Amino acid sequence: MKIQKTIGILLLLVGFIAFLPSCNSDIAFQKLMEKTAKDINKQCPIQVDSDMVWDSVNVLPNKTFQYYYTIKNFEASDIDTINVKKERTPIMLNSIKSEASIKIYRDHKTTFLYVFKDKLGKPAFSITITPDMYSKK
Repeated sequence: MKIQKTIGILLLLVGFIAFLPSCNSDIAFQKLMEKTAKDINKQCPIQVDSDMVWDSVNVLPNKTFQYYYTIKNFEASDIDTINVKKERTPIMLNSIKSEASIKIYRDHKTTFLYVFKDKLGKPAFSITITPDMYSKK
């Protein structure tokens, strides 16, 4: 009985020790995401093109970057969100798939959420790129 209890405790201990590296890895990755967001936000706002400004980035739970953009010259009611999403999603997806500097985020299965506001600051639309989307060959 005492041997079984000792073996049980040892198995629990081994399981806990095996779990620690993944826990530490997740914590380290979360800190990397937060540092990246902080560094990007120091440079924001960034003029992307004549109509768009990159305002900031935020880190959300579950390995998610949330990017905020303002579409300067349009109100939400003027934007054909269905067509804009159809046009922009493949461009953003291709960028995530091909950009070498974000490989570490792809490797950690990060989700990228892009939130677009109109010139009045009202929400216009959003685009989400998930690991399933950029992992497809």
